[in-house]
Amino acid sequence: MVADALTTAANGISPYQQYGDSTTFRTTLLGKLHLDTPNKDGLGLMQRFVDERHIIKSYKQSLTILKDISMLLSDALDEQANPQQELLGADLAAIAIRQFEREKEVCPGVAMMIMLAPQRFLADAPGMKERVFEKGIDQVVTNNGGRLEEGRMFSHNILNYVGLIPPEDDNVAVPSGKILFEDESGELIELPPIKAKTFSERDKNEFLASSEEFLELLWIQKSEDSEPHKLIQIPSKRRRLRRLRR
Repeated sequence: MVADALTTAANGISPYQQYGDSTTFRTTLLGKLHLDTPNKDGLGLMQRFVDERHIIKSYKQSLTILKDISMLLSDALDEQANPQQELLGADLAAIAIRQFEREKEVCPGVAMMIMLAPQRFLADAPGMKERVFEKGIDQVVTNNGGRLEEGRMFSHNILNYVGLIPPEDDNVAVPSGKILFEDESGELIELPPIKAKTFSERDKNEFLASSEEFLELLWIQKSEDSEPHKLIQIPSKRRRLRRLRR
């Protein structure tokens, strides 16, 4: 259903002809992906595209769909999407929003579709990009032995840096302090202080989408700390390679 809609829209033809309209398309797709009830089931977004009876074939198809959605978002960011792709992009973003709001977790499909989506596709869910980014960082940090409030130091710093407003959470007190980056030589360099920077929408989205890659190189020194400590407790790739060589 999604693959057909992507192909049809790319050809400038309405992907909704057999459904009647966009609303019916969304409703049908939510049902097929089992997102039409309030009950969490623990599945990631792209898992919903995989038929367990034909898992290898379905997995390959889901990767193709993910690639095609990414291309649609990229064209939309460059103002090169046609009107039918614009409509479909907003519908697919709504599916990713539904996945996140119901499951309360960030999976790779949601991360890609929300982080790379033009803001106009998220107009019905203000602050969604910020919430998904924060939650994604939360998950990586806490799943790897880090502290939630220190992960928020990083995510809020980055959101402010690109000119977005971090979500408010009365239950988590974000500490003040330094965020340090470990360079190739192992030297710790302080990240620049929070400062809003003017980004193009594409650069902003790609910057947010790639930020998780740097988490294992980050160190935290809260205002009351005498020494910095790693943000997350997994060895860096360089250290893993050294251990393997030994």
